[in-house]
Amino acid sequence: MICSFIRGLTMYRFTSARLHEGTMGTGVIIEPKARSVQRFDDAQVEHFVDFVTSSLVCTDLPFGEKTIKLTDGSELYVPDTIRNQIPSRIIQQY
Repeated sequence: MICSFIRGLTMYRFTSARLHEGTMGTGVIIEPKARSVQRFDDAQVEHFVDFVTSSLVCTDLPFGEKTIKLTDGSELYVPDTIRNQIPSRIIQQY
């Protein structure tokens, strides 16, 4: 019924607003958190990619590949793989 009075209101927005009101309080504005970007050397990135795609972590599938489009417009073709471990275990091992 309330959706007929407020244009663009969805069930998700309504539920999110109720959750926000219950946890933060009525009318409280949340300040956005500061985000920082951490840069890595090309050698560090290459080392991590080599580890993640090694046979310790992944197993290649016999067919199929994914296309990754980079910001400069170029495309990379990467073979499909199956991870042998869960993400947290991979990070601990690395």
